[in-house]
Amino acid sequence: MVSPPISFDPAFAASTLSFELLAGKVARRSKLTFTDRGGGQQGESDNGREIQTPAVIMFSSRGAVPHLTPDNLSRLPAEMVHVSLEHLLEKREAFFVEAPYSLARFLALHGSSITPSQLLSMTLREPSGAKPGDVPNSNNSVSAKTWQGVIQVSPADYLSWSLPRPPDILVSIGDEPPVAELSRKRVVKVLSRSFSWLSDVAKGAKHRTNVFAALVGGNSLNTRKEFAMKLLGSRPGSPCLDDSLSGYSLAIPTLLNDSDPSVIDLFRASLDPLPALKPRLALGVVGPHDILQLVRNVGIDLFVDEWSSICASFGVALDFDFPPSSSPPPGDEKKKSIGINLFDPTHIRSFEPLSQSRLAIPTRPNHHPIPSDDRQLEVFGNTQPTKSYVHHLLKSHEMTANVALALHNSTVMFNFFGAIRRSIEDGSFDHSVGLFSQTYSEPEGGVLNGGEYVCLKEAKEDWAKVNLVRGKGSLREKRLEDAAAEQDATALAARESAAALASDTARTGTEKIEVLRQ
Repeated sequence: MVSPPISFDPAFAASTLSFELLAGKVARRSKLTFTDRGGGQQGESDNGREIQTPAVIMFSSRGAVPHLTPDNLSRLPAEMVHVSLEHLLEKREAFFVEAPYSLARFLALHGSSITPSQLLSMTLREPSGAKPGDVPNSNNSVSAKTWQGVIQVSPADYLSWSLPRPPDILVSIGDEPPVAELSRKRVVKVLSRSFSWLSDVAKGAKHRTNVFAALVGGNSLNTRKEFAMKLLGSRPGSPCLDDSLSGYSLAIPTLLNDSDPSVIDLFRASLDPLPALKPRLALGVVGPHDILQLVRNVGIDLFVDEWSSICASFGVALDFDFPPSSSPPPGDEKKKSIGINLFDPTHIRSFEPLSQSRLAIPTRPNHHPIPSDDRQLEVFGNTQPTKSYVHHLLKSHEMTANVALALHNSTVMFNFFGAIRRSIEDGSFDHSVGLFSQTYSEPEGGVLNGGEYVCLKEAKEDWAKVNLVRGKGSLREKRLEDAAAEQDATALAARESAAALASDTARTGTEKIEVLRQ
């Protein structure tokens, strides 16, 4: 299929990104500056935006931050939001490119008196990446899951849908098959496809947005190093593609065997050959233990936070401090949980705030705590929700529970990153990470291994039980109607298939008779 021509209005050109290292070597403090932001002709100019890193980027699904309206979001110090392009596509149509204003405004990210309009980062696929069973990529395109089905997206498609209203950061498409091991033949394909696609995206997006390279290579150290060297033009006469890049993006591999190198080693293999003075973005990170290890051992600057939204969806209130406010438990004592499963019946009469953590205190964008008389008004309204109240909402499957938890969990994550930055500046970061690991339970399966925290696992089980029994009236009837309709559709398809087969058989028989007669 021929891709549509790329239309581009200079009025919507994305901001120019610059990077400045402020402190640290591996675990590092830096500053991203976005200048000359697009939309100037529409009255949306926003020069000189600064993002202090390490920083969190809020996750969005289908163009909205889960559970939060724009009004809810305006109460938080959210400076960046991540968008997956596949969530915005209607099959092969990107309707938002026709909007007479920027993508941020289309998504109702207007900003507020607390925070200006959020900056946007964009990938084609969800941050969690490809999964087993996904439609494989081809030599010229990547499979994407729109809400109307799977489509194949070429680099030209990606540019034609993202550049008319460009994000501030555009992550290139890459070939990352969801398999544990790659044959040498498949490795060659991964390298050639990803490099070709990145070249097309970087060339097409020049002076229009800031391109981050998706550093590919799966679970192979050598493949990752080889791809990084290709960016530098390591072979005589080859171009240095890295000069046209603004940063790098790394995704946690979806499948890791016990014999595979660690995620830290894999990420280092991708980054070590490349210039250090460019920002690094991590996708698919699960929880604070992962974040701390990637900051300390790899020097990641930006993290897309899908995990805290998942916790809010299943009834978990984050409840941890950094650095920990108390001494680690003795060796034989159980470590603390990273969150609270509010489905637990012990919270029926817990008339106390969702968390006593220092990180649960709301902050303004400059990362200073909000004055005490403004705290509840800024984030939750006049009354802060209690564990008992949210437990009741969860048991009745009331969506207000998810809103309260999303506000709470987002506040904890913003403050968590603020605490990381301060500890790097004062030199206490390594010590604080050690205390954190001794104080709080890690995910099942270990850190950076795709495991799940026990509190979230239990909450998902409780959520499923409530979801199974809820609704004694119209909801249950609707489910029965849907199940019956699905069975009828399956039976109809089977009958039509049998009729078609019978018709083909009859036609074939008639044709044979005619042949015999002749």
